[in-house]
Amino acid sequence: MDYEPKYSDYDALKRLRKYCAYQERSQLEVRQKLRGWGFGEDDIGNITVQLIEEKFLSEERFAHALAGGKFRTKQWGVNKVRQSLQQKGISGRLLSEALAPLQGEDYTAALHQILSKKLVLLERAEPNLMLRRQKLIRFGLSKGYEMDLVLKESARLLGSDPED
Repeated sequence: MDYEPKYSDYDALKRLRKYCAYQERSQLEVRQKLRGWGFGEDDIGNITVQLIEEKFLSEERFAHALAGGKFRTKQWGVNKVRQSLQQKGISGRLLSEALAPLQGEDYTAALHQILSKKLVLLERAEPNLMLRRQKLIRFGLSKGYEMDLVLKESARLLGSDPED
């Protein structure tokens, strides 16, 4: 790029401190914002390092916040949370660490709750039990839950054998 950035390094850093303080951000988001402001890769690297050193930017905090938030607020399953983290540039050990707290009784209870609510709606709209079951399973999968868990919970709710 042969043009001047929109902001000076000082102003960009000041704005990014506010941006990162407002909510957890990934390095990818910060880098994209700096690219949009016209900064070159060297400046982007320097500013990103400074934000990390000042503790405004932490991939670990970001990954845990995003995973927990998407599970609590949107009741997303592990598969959908994983995909969201990967889109934000999180991978490897950090990805596994962020997803680990989602497994357990709360996770199964959340799936049970969303499938129960969906089943109430489906019972009103879909008289055919087989179609109701398919729609319930499809809904659980679309929320990012694992196939075996969705099959087990939907069978439990419908009072049938998961192998049917």
